[in-house]
Amino acid sequence: MSASSEDFDYGNPEVFYRDFYGKMICGGGNGGGLGKKAVISTHRYMERRFGAAHFSRVLELGGGNGEHLNYVLHGFDSYTLIDLRQAVLEDRHQKDPRIISIVADAERLPVDDNSIDRVIVTCLLHHVDHPEKVLQEINRVLKVDGTATIFLSCDPGFVVRFLRKFTTERTAKKLGFSGYDLMNARDHRNHVGSLLILIRHVFRQRQIQENWMPFRLPSWNLNGYLVLTISKGKNLLD
Repeated sequence: MSASSEDFDYGNPEVFYRDFYGKMICGGGNGGGLGKKAVISTHRYMERRFGAAHFSRVLELGGGNGEHLNYVLHGFDSYTLIDLRQAVLEDRHQKDPRIISIVADAERLPVDDNSIDRVIVTCLLHHVDHPEKVLQEINRVLKVDGTATIFLSCDPGFVVRFLRKFTTERTAKKLGFSGYDLMNARDHRNHVGSLLILIRHVFRQRQIQENWMPFRLPSWNLNGYLVLTISKGKNLLD
């Protein structure tokens, strides 16, 4: 590998998500260990209370290659993944006529107003240029009685920075990715504290529930992540 190629790959978010992120979630090769378990636990937590539910139209933003689909427990009539890159779905998802992927910008969703029953947002809001626009788009397309599930890493909190050294950073290095800290600096541009303020403002007319993990204290310095449930009706999470 040439020096220029090494420089390009080092800490490159595009290289990380293209070549390594799926392995960290789905396993295979050296993709096990605490890093994989940490990532999987967040996806499972987002879906843990929806097994008996049914959402007719589901929209996932920043869907990547459909990694989160493997953890969705509830029924649905249609499931649309939106990402800036064309998704490469697993065979079983490609063969499912209910599942489609669209290349689009989350700041300008090609979706009608008040048309989506559930919106899923995994690790997206830290990365976008204009997070408030993305949140406004979610609010626009979500039905009045719809539900949005939003994951936020508590980056740059103390617990996240500490645990990262022994989980995802270690796993990424094992898989052959170099410059994990640089990648996060480039990719996690939006501070969790600022994102929380924006979410509370944009969805101020809806019900917002914040579930902090793993220590449940309402502090981004003392937790690894939080899952927000945006809804109109009663709380869906304890």
